[in-house]
Amino acid sequence: MTGLRLGGAPVHPMLVHFPIVAWTTALLADGVFLITGQPSAWIVAYWALAAGALTGLAAMVPGWVDFLLLDRTHTALPAVQRHMLYMSTAWGIFLLDLLVRTRVPPETMPVWLAGLSLAGFVLLAIGSHRGARLVYYHGVNVYRDPV
Repeated sequence: MTGLRLGGAPVHPMLVHFPIVAWTTALLADGVFLITGQPSAWIVAYWALAAGALTGLAAMVPGWVDFLLLDRTHTALPAVQRHMLYMSTAWGIFLLDLLVRTRVPPETMPVWLAGLSLAGFVLLAIGSHRGARLVYYHGVNVYRDPV
């Protein structure tokens, strides 16, 4: 399978690390905020959620193109769909988290809002694991040199 590539390398895997790092940072900053009450940790979480939403969208677009280019008879198709479901749901949860935070100042942040970060992170971890399995077990979007 050949998906969207830049300089011969697949684009989607190049971009997925950015939202993963951003959303992990948001979860950690929420933990720091809950323990210390430092408003700066809340601000870090807010901007990390924003960065994750933007970079997540940037990673989802080439992932969607790769999905459209995938042969409909490929044995990994159900696994690809599950990966997409986990990751898009995580993105939606993190986006909801970000949108709620635009209306909630740090001093009144409810604990359940940090729970959204945790729920999004759990789905992110599961979806990331499924994405890795697509590459390493199913060989999706892996270049094979025809020898």
